[in-house]
Amino acid sequence: MTSLVAEVWIYAGRRELAGGGLAGAWVDGTGEELLFKCKHRAIGATYEVQASRDGTHIRASVDRAVFVEDAGDDPRVPGWAAVDRAAYTSDQARRREERAKRDAAQRFGELTLDDLRVRLAALPAPQRAALLANVLLHIRA
Repeated sequence: MTSLVAEVWIYAGRRELAGGGLAGAWVDGTGEELLFKCKHRAIGATYEVQASRDGTHIRASVDRAVFVEDAGDDPRVPGWAAVDRAAYTSDQARRREERAKRDAAQRFGELTLDDLRVRLAALPAPQRAALLANVLLHIRA
């Protein structure tokens, strides 16, 4: 394993990960954007990061990044801030949806037949048919 070396990186905001969640985007000295799980920081600010490079693998301790200077007049900051806000908003929506699904699954046992009838009536016919098929599968099991 190679030793850690101090490098100067710029924090470019949060990015949404394919599997869900957020990662911090860092721009290294070569201009490459690198993603690491970390707490949110000042977008466009420069930080000193301890990093090691082994071929294509980069290891860094971004949680211990030391602030060096603010963004100044970097023209990339507004774009980074917009992407950061979109990623955060999308992640919050995904979390709300997951929470709603969990809550709905927990409340399912509390529904009365009248509640189910009202909810089923509001669904389009293909969704009603699919739901009925699922219910029948679970009843037979």
